Amino acid sequence: MLSISKLTPGQEFYYQRSVAAGLDDYYAGRGESPGIWAGSGADELGLDGVVQDGQLAKIIRGVDPVSGSRLRKQPRKREIKIERINAETGERRIETKTLRPVGGFDLVFSVPKSVSLLHALGDEETRLAVNAAHTSAWQAVLDYLEDEACVTRRGKNGVERENAPGFVAAAFQHRTSRAQDPHLHTHVIVANMARSPSDGVWRALDGNAILRTYRLAAGYLYQTHLRAELGRTLGVEWEVPVKGMAEIRGVPQSVLSEFSQRRLQVVARLTEWGTAGWRAAQSAATLTRERKEHVDLAQLREDWRARAAEHGLSQRELRELLHRSPTQQLASHGLLDLARRMLGPEGLTARRTTFSEPDLVMAWAEAHTHGAPAGRVRTIARRFAEVEGIERAGSEPQPGRPAFYTTSELLAAERGALALVERGRGVGAPSLPGVVVATGGLSAEQEAMARAVVTSPDRVVAVVGLAGAGKTTAARAVTAAFRSAGVPVIGAAPSGIAAERLRDKIGVPAVTLHRLLQRELPPGCVLVVDEAAMAETRVLEPILEQVERAGGKAVLIGDPQQLPAVGAGGLFAGIVERYGAVELFENRRQHDPQEQEALEAIRRGEGRDYLLFAEQRGRLVVAENPLAARDQLVADWWSAARDDLAGNVMIALKRSDVGELNTLARSLMDAAGRLGPERLKSPYAEFATGDRIVCRRNADRPHP
Repeated sequence: MLSISKLTPGQEFYYQRSVAAGLDDYYAGRGESPGIWAGSGADELGLDGVVQDGQLAKIIRGVDPVSGSRLRKQPRKREIKIERINAETGERRIETKTLRPVGGFDLVFSVPKSVSLLHALGDEETRLAVNAAHTSAWQAVLDYLEDEACVTRRGKNGVERENAPGFVAAAFQHRTSRAQDPHLHTHVIVANMARSPSDGVWRALDGNAILRTYRLAAGYLYQTHLRAELGRTLGVEWEVPVKGMAEIRGVPQSVLSEFSQRRLQVVARLTEWGTAGWRAAQSAATLTRERKEHVDLAQLREDWRARAAEHGLSQRELRELLHRSPTQQLASHGLLDLARRMLGPEGLTARRTTFSEPDLVMAWAEAHTHGAPAGRVRTIARRFAEVEGIERAGSEPQPGRPAFYTTSELLAAERGALALVERGRGVGAPSLPGVVVATGGLSAEQEAMARAVVTSPDRVVAVVGLAGAGKTTAARAVTAAFRSAGVPVIGAAPSGIAAERLRDKIGVPAVTLHRLLQRELPPGCVLVVDEAAMAETRVLEPILEQVERAGGKAVLIGDPQQLPAVGAGGLFAGIVERYGAVELFENRRQHDPQEQEALEAIRRGEGRDYLLFAEQRGRLVVAENPLAARDQLVADWWSAARDDLAGNVMIALKRSDVGELNTLARSLMDAAGRLGPERLKSPYAEFATGDRIVCRRNADRPHP
C-alpha cells in the first residue's frame, strides 16, 4: 500500500524523534532505523548515507544541508478570503482562511500485514530477506515517480511544465505501528523542490502529479515488485490481489485481524463518525495517532509469537509458508490471453471510455498474482499502449499529465452507431406527416417536440431536455399517435425501474436494454428509449442495428448533463453533438421561479446556490458530523415510511453507507413488527417476510 500526504515545515521533526540515536540502538531493538538519503536530487546535492541531525529540517525549508545556501525560497503562509453564506438570512460574508506552505510529501510504503508478520516472527535470515525485498520495491517505485511525477512549472502562472531530474528525499523505515503491532513500512519524505532542467533553478513540485495522477499506480507497482522479490528469495505463494495488494497464502485471517489493532482504532473512529473513504481514513488516522514509544523489541517479539500461535500461526506453520514454490510469472501465452481480455468488452473499457498510462501500470501489476519486477511491468504497460487495438484519445500528454487511450473495439462500436445515424437521415423511417398529434395538456414546447418526432423521416431522433421538462409526457403523445396509425411501439430503458416507469407513463410494453438485445424487433416499429444518456455504448449500438434491420425508428430521450452510464457510455452525447436533437428547456416539474433558477445553476456547474435554496426551504439538513446526519436521515425516513413503506427511500453515495442505512432501517422495521417471525439465513444476510429485496442481476434463463 502507498499513502501520500502533504508535509508542512515542522512536521518533519516526528521522524527525527522516532529514530534511534544510532545503529547500535536500532539493532538492539530500541527505536527505529536512522533515515537515509534517496532520490537523484539528493545525489546531485552530495547527500548520501545517513540523514544527520537537522538536515531534514533544512531541506524541507529549501536549504542545502551541506553548503547552507538557499536552494528555494520557502513561501510564507498566506491568508485568502472565502465567502460564507448564512442559510437563514441569505447574508454573504467574507472570512479569512490561512494557507500554509507545503514543505514536502510523505510517501508511506507499507507491506501487507502477512509480510509484516513474516518480518516480525521469522528468523534473522527471513527478516533480512523481507527487508531487502521491501527496500528494493520502494526504491523501484521512487524511480518510477521520478520518471513520471517529478515535475516543475515555470513561466507566467506556471504554464510551462518540465520533467525535473529527480527528488531530494529521505527514507525512514519503521517496524511497528503505534499500537505496537508488526507493521513494516517506510516513510519517504520528498522535499517540495526539484532543479529545473532548462535553467537550473530549484522550483516547487507539481503536487497533483504525486498526490493524484500517479499515486495509485505507484502503490500497485510497489506491491507487485514486493511479491516478486519475496517469491524469488523466500518462495512464498500469494492470494489473488485485491486493489493491487495480496496477502501470503496460508496465513489465517484470524491472525491478520489479531495484529491489526491500529486499523481497528481507525475503523472505530470512522464508525463513530459514520463515514468511510480514503480521505476520511486519513483524518481518522491522524486524530487517533499516539506518539510511538521506544520498546524492548525482544520482549515484543515474544509477545507477538505467543499471540500468533494462539490464532493458528506457530513457528512451525510459519516455516511451512516458505520455499513452497519458485516465483511464477505470466508466460508469453498468458500475457497474450490477458492482453486480449484487456482489449475486449470486459477489459480496460468495461466501465469507462478511456484509460491512462497509470491505469495500464495498475492493470498489469495486479495481473501478476505472484508479482513481477517494477521495470518489467512498466515495459509491458508501455509496449501494450502501442499494440494494435489501442488508440490515442484526447490531447497530447505533458509532463505529469499522462496520455489517455481507448480500445479499437469500443471505438468501432461508437463509430458504427454514428454511421448508422448518418445513413438513416431522411431514409423514410416510420413517420406520420399528415397525422394530427393529440396535444391536449401539452405545452407549446412539448407539442413542437411531439410533432418533430412524429413527422421526422430519420432512423434515429434524439430528444434532450432538462430534468422536469416533461420529456416522458411528450413521448406519450408520440406513442399515442403512432399506435393510432397501427405502428407498433416498444419502450426500453437502461434499468428495470426506469423501464417500469416508462411503461406506466407511455402505456406500452417496456423492458431493459439488455433484455431487448435478446429479442427481434417487429418490422416497422418505433422504439422509445428513455434515459438514453445512461445507456452503455456497447448496448445501445447493437440495439440501433436491430432498429435498422427492422426498418424502424429509434427515439432516444435523455440529457447528457445528467447521470452518465454505469459502463462505458457517451454514445447518446455523441449523437446529439454531431446530429442535433429536439430540445425541451421549460421546467414543468418545479413551479417556483427561484427553484428553477437554482436547478439551472446546477446544470451550469454552480451547485452552491442550490444548496442555499434547499437549506432555506428545509430540504437540506446540516448536522455536526456524519453520524448525526445518518441518524437524522433514518429518523426522517421512518417518520414517513411507517405509513408508506413503498413510497419512501433513502439514497446514499457509497455502498458501505447504503449497507449501514439498510441495517438501521431493517432494525426499525423489525422492532415495529413489520417483519415475520420466520427467518431465512444465508452467509451474507438474513431475510424475513416483509423484507424488500432488490435483485442486482437479471436471470435471463427460465427457472425449472
